[in-house]
Order: sequence, then structure tokens, then C-alpha cells
Amino acid sequence: MKKSSYYKDILQLAYPISLGQLGNVLANMADSLMLGNYDADHLAASAFSFNIFITVLLFLMGFSIGITPLVAQSAGKGNTSELAKIFKNGFFTNVAFGGIALGVLSGLYFLMPFMGQEKQVVTLSQPYFLLLSTSLIPLIFYIYLKQYIEGFGFTRPAMYFSFVSNGLNIFLNYLFIEGHWGCDEMGITGAGYATLLSRVILPVMMVVYVFRKKMLRQIMLRAFVVKLSLTECFEIIKLSFPISVQLTVEVFAFASAAVAIGTIGAEELAAHQIAIILAAVSYIIMTGVGSSATIIIGQYVGNNKLKTLPKLARAVSGISLTFMGGMGLIYFFFRFELPHLFLSETDVHIADIATKLLIITAIFQLPDGLQSVYLGVLRGMKDVWYPTLITIVAYWGFSIPLGRILAFSYGYGEVGIWLGLVGGLTLSATFLYFRMQYKINRLIHRNGHSE
Repeated sequence: MKKSSYYKDILQLAYPISLGQLGNVLANMADSLMLGNYDADHLAASAFSFNIFITVLLFLMGFSIGITPLVAQSAGKGNTSELAKIFKNGFFTNVAFGGIALGVLSGLYFLMPFMGQEKQVVTLSQPYFLLLSTSLIPLIFYIYLKQYIEGFGFTRPAMYFSFVSNGLNIFLNYLFIEGHWGCDEMGITGAGYATLLSRVILPVMMVVYVFRKKMLRQIMLRAFVVKLSLTECFEIIKLSFPISVQLTVEVFAFASAAVAIGTIGAEELAAHQIAIILAAVSYIIMTGVGSSATIIIGQYVGNNKLKTLPKLARAVSGISLTFMGGMGLIYFFFRFELPHLFLSETDVHIADIATKLLIITAIFQLPDGLQSVYLGVLRGMKDVWYPTLITIVAYWGFSIPLGRILAFSYGYGEVGIWLGLVGGLTLSATFLYFRMQYKINRLIHRNGHSE
């Protein structure tokens, strides 16, 4: 296969995943744009609620993401019976952990007043948080089906469904936040209702798609008669749990950054939310590239075409460096203009803080993109435990302590918190690179240079 073909194959799989996930980020950005122009306290409250919710959501998503390499390798072998078993046992596992996640969210709701936030922010946050938590129920089913079918390389359906759902979310925000077309003005609570209603339609669209596609319908129907195996459920957990931990560790670093900045002030938290949403645009595109790497490498491993793995790894690295480098330049040169998209003309101090944070955002683009695609490559080889340990050390052992020291001991405030994030991302990307190289070389040599 030619070098250009590796890039083409990766990008063909990646762009629907990236655009679908980007749609989710843009919907969150639309929430922030509308809430920021409505009231800065409502924007701060959405940041507080969202950062708590996303930590639990990503832990749950890890159990779905772990299904994708299993499906990819079984699809590479053409093992239909195994695919049905994976679906049945994976579905049971995800629903079980979804119930646990809902219980955790319920407990966090009652802990919100004790997290050091300003009183008005907590008061606005709690109704919104309840609506976000309720939206987890349809997301449990949708995310699992999405990750399952993406193991076959079917990445476009989720992109289209994301466009529909997020378009509805933005329209309902317009109706509910400020009160248009006869609707009540509800502020941040209206944004919560918009999110919930737009997520309810996602699993409905996905189920219709699955049962209209003959191959998927046959696998699903076969899965109904497959006997549930707790042993195989445990095997899925062994692969998926470390992915959940890795995602949670990383997002917890950013969520705890939001909570820490919230103790400094509501304006600082609003500025953090602006910068983190802009940073998420580039990051989420790279997660699409990482997901495509998981699928392709999983299928190549399943087909025993191992000598292509180093070339695929170099291709995803090149894509990451090119794209994230370009995004870093955009964040740096437009750092004065971008914050004003989210704010009214009077919020000058918030814009000034966000401008400083966007300089740091530009700095961490390269390590952020690289660590994302390296994780995708490693998941394709079903290597999950060591990457998780690397993430724990990088974020909890280095990033979070460094950020707190710089922020509160040396007086750098919100800038210190963000510099800690730069350190964690850089450390993570460095060690994940060495782990990826080791696993690829070991896999090739162990299997006698298979092609």
C-alpha cells in the first residue's frame, strides 16, 4: 500500500467521526455563546455543571469505546458468531454500568454546594445538572450502538445523527434560553431541556439505521438468542475498564481545573469555559483520527497484516502534527478576537483572562493531539493498562499538583492551573509514544513479521 493510501484510509474513517464529535462540541459552544450573551453567571454555572457531568459520562463511554477494537478484530477475521456474542455481552455490561453512573450523578448533585463555588453559580447549576444527568439515559444506548457499528468502519451514520440532534439542540436553545416564539424565558434551565430533548432522538435514529442494514440486523437478531456469558462480560470489562479510567483521569484533570478556577472567581471560570470550548474543537477532531486508528489497526491485527502498523502509526502522527500545529497558530493569532464571540461588550475583564488562556491553549495543541492518536493506536492493539497508568501518573501525579502549586502557592491563578495541564499533556504524549513503539515492534517480532 502506498504511503498516501494510509493517509486516505485514515482520513476517510476519521472525518465522519470527527465531524460528528465536532457537532457535539459546537452544540456545547452554542450553549456557551447563548448563555454568555444572556448572563455571565449562567455561563459559569453551565461550566461547573458540565465539567462534573462529563467526568462521569466519559467513564461510562470507556465501556463502549472498548467494544470497538473487539468488533474491529472480529470483523477482520469475519467471525459473525463472535460479533453476536460481543454485542450481547457488551450491551449488558454497558447498561449495568450506566445504572451505576446514574447513581454517582445523583450523589454528586447533593455535593455541588460543597465544592467551593459561588452561591449564585450553585443555585443556577443544580436544575441544569439534573437535566444533563437525565439525558444520560438515552446516551447510554446510543453511544454503545455507535461504538459497535464503528468497529465495522461504519462511521458516517453517527455523523448525520449528530448533525440532526445538535441542530435541534441549538434551535431549542434559541426558544428556551431567552424565550422566543411564546416560550418561557428559562436561561440555563432552558439549555438543559434543549440538551435532554435533542438527545432522546439519538438512540431512535440509530436503532432504525441498524435494523435497516441487513448485516447488522442479522447480527442483532442472532444476539437475541445468544446466551449471556458473565465470563465474556468480565473479559469486556478487563479491556474497557482501563479505557474508562484513562478517560476519567484526563477529563478529571480538566474538570478539577474548572472547579479550582471557580474558587478564584466566577469571571475566571467563565473565561476558562470559553478557552476550554475552543480547545475542544481541535482536540475532538484528533479523537476522530485516534478512533479511526483504533479501527484500522484492529482490523489489520485481525487480518495479521502487522508490518503495516509502523506506517499507520507514522501517518496518524503526521496528521496530528499538521492539524494541531495549524490550530495552535489560529488560537494564538486570533486570541483577542475569539473570546468576544462568547461575551457581551461589557465583559471586558473576562475577555482579557480568556486571551491569556488561549496563549496556553496554542502551546499545548501538539502534545494534546499526539497523545490522543497514540492512545487510538494502542487501543487498536488492545493495549489499555499501561496507557492508563501513564495517564494517571501524567495527570494526577504531575499535572494537577503542578497546577495547584503554580496557582495558589506562587500566585499565578488560573494561568498556573493551565500551565499544569500543559505539563501533564506533554508528559503523557512522550511516554505514550515510547509505549506505542514498543508494542508495535513486539507484536511484529512475536508474530514473525506477518503480512
